[in-house]
Amino acid sequence: MAPIQILLTLLWVSASFLTTIASPLMIPVDVGADDLTGMTRIVYNRQAFVRRTNPKPVSKVAAKPLKAPVQLWIRDKGLDVEHWSLVIGSDVFEAVNPPGEVADDEPPPHLIPRTFPYHPKPESDSKLIDLHCIAKFNTKEEMDDTFSQLEKIRMTLRPTQVGGNCIDYIKMALRVLQKRKHIRRIPAIFWKLYNKNYKEVRKLTWGGVWPQDDDDVVPEKERAGSTKEK
Repeated sequence: MAPIQILLTLLWVSASFLTTIASPLMIPVDVGADDLTGMTRIVYNRQAFVRRTNPKPVSKVAAKPLKAPVQLWIRDKGLDVEHWSLVIGSDVFEAVNPPGEVADDEPPPHLIPRTFPYHPKPESDSKLIDLHCIAKFNTKEEMDDTFSQLEKIRMTLRPTQVGGNCIDYIKMALRVLQKRKHIRRIPAIFWKLYNKNYKEVRKLTWGGVWPQDDDDVVPEKERAGSTKEK
């Protein structure tokens, strides 16, 4: 071998050795016979010199619950058409007469629930009362499901009976919210207004249209909870 070839070979070996030292580790991960040549085949995996740190676990941030204020909407106060509705967020829930006419000599039919968006109007006979109560829902789907249940409340008594008018529907709706744990309790403000106005409103709205039923009694006063929901 010529001296110049020997020198070039030594330089090539030296360069390869230095490159191997400076390069990331070459770790064999597979050793076997090559399918084509039958010669031994070694597959390497480069492992860089990187400082390893324990990665921080990814924390699952719980979505904030949806909150909706619960309010009482009273329209036509003091008139024979006085009507109470429940407003949850921006949705109104109430019980009304079913469509269609009823003969004067027939008892009024059971009220049916309905819902629609709340649009405040500058009416002197309309009043929105804050019940200091916040309904909480984990998801939009949960809220929609609860609202659908409020629309399915069945009024089993006629509006001339205790338990069958628009105020009774609101009480039922609040109990659905409480049972589903969207509110802690039925607001004390509602109970105060209920006990103070129930008998008067009932006679005012139905007394002149259809004779009151035999169960014309003052509704049983129920224990009021805290005046404010947390």
